[in-house]
Amino acid sequence: MTIKGRLSILLVCLLSCLNLYSQSSEDRAYGAYQQLEDLTYDAIASFCQHPNVHKNTLVAFETLEKIRKPVSDICSMFAPDDAMDLYTKYENLNFQIDCFRELLKVICGYNSAGLKDDQMFFVVDCLKGMGWTEKVLGVECDNAYFVEYQYQGFKMLFIKNTLPAKQYDYTPGPSNLIEVDFTYDHLGLGGSYNVGAGKYRMIQYKDDVKSDYYKVIKATSRLVN
Repeated sequence: MTIKGRLSILLVCLLSCLNLYSQSSEDRAYGAYQQLEDLTYDAIASFCQHPNVHKNTLVAFETLEKIRKPVSDICSMFAPDDAMDLYTKYENLNFQIDCFRELLKVICGYNSAGLKDDQMFFVVDCLKGMGWTEKVLGVECDNAYFVEYQYQGFKMLFIKNTLPAKQYDYTPGPSNLIEVDFTYDHLGLGGSYNVGAGKYRMIQYKDDVKSDYYKVIKATSRLVN
């Protein structure tokens, strides 16, 4: 069954999940989780295997958006001791959903603040498991580098801020936010992106709808805060 066809299951899953910790049937609780996990992995695998098909990416993102609500609701609930194992599974699933939602935002026309180190680690692990290639560009830039991921005809390029993120927002000191200016090898085009400490931010991609994709030839950065 296709991802889109299986979305009809979500309503049933949601009703089961929202009553998860009041249900006496452990099998029903795990069954609801399994439905959501299957849909999540189908969406992630669908993008990883067919990233060049823009319509497919939109469907994968839409699926993750709809799964996020019931999973997030579960994670916000109080978990009794006898449900901690299942609660931990939901927290892990919620993390995986957030990773790929953030990854696909730019491709689907939304703004993204970028992926944190642990999020990108999970994403790259999935991509490489599907045969994607990784290439760090030889472009010198203080406190940043450019890394490209490719599979078949699809490409995506990120700026990585190498400065460490603060452990807590209230910790004194700079936030290590940087602004990166870069130039392409095409008509002097380029851009400027703010990249949070330790984050990866997508600056361009190429698929069967968006064909413009240029080589970065130089870049500079400055500390914003």
